[in-house]
Amino acid sequence: MKTLLVLVAAVGGMLLAGCATVARESLGVEVLFAGGQCGGSTAHPALTLIERQAQLDSFYVRQASFGAPPPAAPRLDFSHQLALLIEMGQRPTGGYGLALAEPTAALEKGRLELRLDWQEPPPGLAQTQALTSPCLLLALPAGDYRQITIRDRQGRIRLAR
Repeated sequence: MKTLLVLVAAVGGMLLAGCATVARESLGVEVLFAGGQCGGSTAHPALTLIERQAQLDSFYVRQASFGAPPPAAPRLDFSHQLALLIEMGQRPTGGYGLALAEPTAALEKGRLELRLDWQEPPPGLAQTQALTSPCLLLALPAGDYRQITIRDRQGRIRLAR
């Protein structure tokens, strides 16, 4: 009888532990656009959720440079997808950039986390002297993202919203 009680207690404990475990979901991420001159006027890094096609079209219109026509905006099904614009902010030289480090994002309890290559020129290295504004535009599955965190490959938080 004592063995049966111990077994029941052990199984019950495992079931409760399983219920307390938070599921960490992996979401596929697609790069829609990456560039060094994204027309951003902010001096600081920024995150923008794009939840309508008109917003996405507006971003692509901003990408027209030197009289060239803007690239065509992709058509997203905003009932199932959204776009996330990650801007590094204005930088004083070349050598800065953003790239997706992992093709997935982690989602846990409404918190979305992405890993990027946050590229900065090494100190003292000669760079082109021109203002740049690197950005990365990603497509994600639609969701209720209460918090979004961008980390670099070293795990440092670069942006949070």
